[in-house]
Amino acid sequence: MYTLYKELGLNCLEIHSKKSQMHRFHTYKDFRDSDGSLVMFTSNVSSRGLNYPNVTLVVQVNIQYCFYILIRIFLI
Repeated sequence: MYTLYKELGLNCLEIHSKKSQMHRFHTYKDFRDSDGSLVMFTSNVSSRGLNYPNVTLVVQVNIQYCFYILIRIFLI
């Protein structure tokens, strides 16, 4: 999803466990200090005690489950 949004030219960031702790910290700080024009894609890494002030919408997507449904639809 992050790559798709980035390719579309949208201002977005990503955090996940394969990124270094320093990268995650800087990304968190950039998102926290932004003016609200950023989209954050993150795994459950962000659910562990990080505070994002002024976040008005959170969309949780289980990509593996959605991919499974998509495959099932195409196979039927």
